[in-house]
Amino acid sequence: ILEQVWPAATCSMFIPALLIAAVRVLDPSISVLSCPDEKHRFIAPLVALGTGWNYILTLATFVTTFFVGHSHTFWRKSYHLSRVVQGRINDIGLLCAAHVARTDRGELTSEGAELLRSIGRELRLMHVLFWADVVYRRTSSTEASLRVLLSA
Repeated sequence: ILEQVWPAATCSMFIPALLIAAVRVLDPSISVLSCPDEKHRFIAPLVALGTGWNYILTLATFVTTFFVGHSHTFWRKSYHLSRVVQGRINDIGLLCAAHVARTDRGELTSEGAELLRSIGRELRLMHVLFWADVVYRRTSSTEASLRVLLSA
């Protein structure tokens, strides 16, 4: 990370240092280690810029925090929903595997194997259609691919 950030960090340090040096050169009346007067002709625009920056920073922080919070809530709900669906599909598969017809030696009968293949295929289809429905309800575009397929 340091390899990628150091040029921006260096510029962020040198630009204010150059600005301070330029102000000191242009107006030697400003003392070196004291806080300059806010009404000074070089300092007043910088104070206005700092005030505007603080307003924009506050607004940007609020908007970023708001949307990150909502996106995290959406992700958490989606993750929980995906785990619930996965668990129910697993439950159905285990129930079917436990109660399918078997021979006396415990092997699957041909009808039982065909039933499990069919149920597996239908569970996969149900899983795809479930998520297609979730996406369908979330999209607002009238040109979303699922809406176009359903209207045909």
